[in-house]
Amino acid sequence: MGLQNLHSCHYHGEHLIEVTETNATKLMTYLTDTGKEAVVSELDRMKIDLRKLMEDTVSSKDKVEAKLREIDQFESEANSLDKRFDEIQSHLVTAKELESGLPEKKAQLEKCKNAQADLTSSPNEKLDKLKEAVSHLLNENPDLSYLQDTLDKLLSQYEATADLAQDAVTMQQNAVTTHVLFQEALRSLEEEVGNREDELKGSLSSLSGSKEDIENRFVPVKEIFYGGTQCEKNLTELEKLSKDACNFSSPPGQEAIAHLYNQVQGRVNGLLEDSQATLGKVEQCVEIWCDFERQTKELGRWLDDAERRLDDISKPCKDMEEQQRQVKEVQLVKVSDLDKVL
Repeated sequence: MGLQNLHSCHYHGEHLIEVTETNATKLMTYLTDTGKEAVVSELDRMKIDLRKLMEDTVSSKDKVEAKLREIDQFESEANSLDKRFDEIQSHLVTAKELESGLPEKKAQLEKCKNAQADLTSSPNEKLDKLKEAVSHLLNENPDLSYLQDTLDKLLSQYEATADLAQDAVTMQQNAVTTHVLFQEALRSLEEEVGNREDELKGSLSSLSGSKEDIENRFVPVKEIFYGGTQCEKNLTELEKLSKDACNFSSPPGQEAIAHLYNQVQGRVNGLLEDSQATLGKVEQCVEIWCDFERQTKELGRWLDDAERRLDDISKPCKDMEEQQRQVKEVQLVKVSDLDKVL
């Protein structure tokens, strides 16, 4: 009886061991499968997060590059404005040359004025002598009444000469006034150009310095692309690990994956922060340059006005010589005619 009970206990003991082993195997299988699913799920989530970070990083890099292209274009426009400054300075040189000839023209006009003054007085004397002579001739020789026509012609010539003389005096006065105004306008324009030139040169220097600063700051952004490539390699490594179930079924394998993920995510987050910081700096500089662009456009309009003003103040001076020539020519003709008649 005792032996039978012993065999029964042995049988039940073996069965219990068998059942326990079976249940333990099932439990281990369940735990392993569950662990695999959990890790694979977590890995997928990690890959989605990392790819999103990569997209944001590349987007920031593209924005920075676009801003730098805008800066290059504006820098080109600013340089073209600098060339216009060279042109306006060339116009000023021409204006100075024109001014250098003004004293001579002024002196010539002064001589013209003096000659016209003589002309306005001499016809009176000549006309009085002519009247006296004609009156004497008519009294002595009534048959010479035809000289009355000559006297009328001389009177009309005298009136025309007197009018011409007055015009010449007026022109000379206008020329002196024009000369003074020209000098004042030229001095004012030179001062404005000097101030504006300093302003433009300073702004262009600042622009060049800021652009260099941005390009230096853009170096880390360029490295983002390289860093992104490294992240892609890390993601590929993660995907490779996901195919090896052994790496997921043990804590060391899971820890290795978690460490790799944290490493990749930290790298991408750092690059993204650098990119966003650089982009922010570029946007600040672009705002400054936009304001500078408005100033340079205003300066361009001022240059247009300066060129117009140069033309306005130069034209009367250029007209002086022609007016003087005409007055002198007519003056000589009239005086010559009057002398011939007398």
